[in-house]
Amino acid sequence: MYYAINLSFLKSILLKLVDTSLNDPIYLDMIKDNHNNINLVIFDADKIDNEGIKHGCGSYENSFKKLNDFRKLHNINFEIYLWPNNKDNGCIEDLLRKLIKKDRFDIVNCIEAHQTCLRSLNIEGIRIANEKDIIRFYLYTNKVSSTNGKDVDYTNEILWELDLENIEELKCLKYFFLDNFFL
Repeated sequence: MYYAINLSFLKSILLKLVDTSLNDPIYLDMIKDNHNNINLVIFDADKIDNEGIKHGCGSYENSFKKLNDFRKLHNINFEIYLWPNNKDNGCIEDLLRKLIKKDRFDIVNCIEAHQTCLRSLNIEGIRIANEKDIIRFYLYTNKVSSTNGKDVDYTNEILWELDLENIEELKCLKYFFLDNFFL
């Protein structure tokens, strides 16, 4: 039997991206208590950026190993999906950047030009935006950001291109669900 994964299903996943830790006792207990269902943990695969700065575990392999070790340590079961596409280094911001509508990408270009200007000042102590900050500035500029950068509706079709068939990362997510949850 084949189950269709459509845009509304994807929207239900993207509607609320939670920035939390598995070590949070509430989430850990939820996973431990969920014996009859499948648990899914979605994390960044992580990477080393263009400036040589390690983010999180630094790679897909390291992130997967860390989650696997966590699973064994706590004797819990869950499926693992690592952003952006469950095979490459990266993070959710890589995916979100790719999902920005073409007609709105100039906003990101302006934000990055601003950051380049700040960097060129060579003034000590200036904070330069990272990838997460740039996405937050994009949301803020479009008047959809919350004060804490969380609880944002990532399904707004004015801001995001949510094409399951033409965006490779979304296609990977779709087939991950088909392969693991709709057997």
